[in-house]
Amino acid sequence: MKPNTLAIVISTLIFSLIFASCGGAPSSAAFAAEAQPAQAAAAATEPPAPAPTEAPAPIPCTIAFDSDRDGNREVYTMGPDGSDLVNLSKDPGDDFEPAWAPDGTQIAFVSNRANETEGGQYIYVANADGSALHRLTEENSSRMPDWSPDGKRIAYSANGDIYVIAADGSSPSVNLTNSPEEDVNPGWSPDSSRIAWMSGSEGGWNIFVMDGSGGTRQKLTDDGKVSDVQWSVDGQLFTHWDNQEAGCFNCVMDADGKNIKDAGGKGEI
Repeated sequence: MKPNTLAIVISTLIFSLIFASCGGAPSSAAFAAEAQPAQAAAAATEPPAPAPTEAPAPIPCTIAFDSDRDGNREVYTMGPDGSDLVNLSKDPGDDFEPAWAPDGTQIAFVSNRANETEGGQYIYVANADGSALHRLTEENSSRMPDWSPDGKRIAYSANGDIYVIAADGSSPSVNLTNSPEEDVNPGWSPDSSRIAWMSGSEGGWNIFVMDGSGGTRQKLTDDGKVSDVQWSVDGQLFTHWDNQEAGCFNCVMDADGKNIKDAGGKGEI
């Protein structure tokens, strides 16, 4: 009897231990209930997702150009998508070579319209909508106006020389080159301190640079193979130049004529 009694006691103890271990173990629901506060705390410490950024608004701009679509050359403006076409000049004479003031409030252009001096070709300035039109220059054959980036002066060519005049007409024009060569295509540097231009003839043009008062002139090319010149926004010069030595046609160089290199591409800046 004792052995059987001992076996029953041992069996009872084992069953009790197994039952206790199963009954006392937390259920999966209990684990989930205990885990939820931890998960919530973890979620609370995570940084919020960044809000989606909006696309930048398009930069407003108005394009000025000249066209003979109405029978003679006129200055027009339009939106960048071709909308809102406006004839600004509206004159039987030819109006061409428009140039915006840096702040976009005025526009300069060349016109051979009738005037108090019985015609000629001069530079006129008007508001951006074509109002308040007035003649700026006194030199016949004025062409190629270019506003200084500070908006104070306009450079232009006339009778084979480069001139500068106050954009508001408050002071007379000044002949900066006064040379026997043909001087054309003036352009202001981004800091309004210097002017680049071309000098020569249809048989060959070279690039020159001077300060805004006509001093410190420097000849940058001497082979007569450039066809234009303009400043880049970082103060370099871009030109179409058949420069076989440097291996470029679209060429970029420093404002002193050094570090000539190929700009690549096919067109203009």
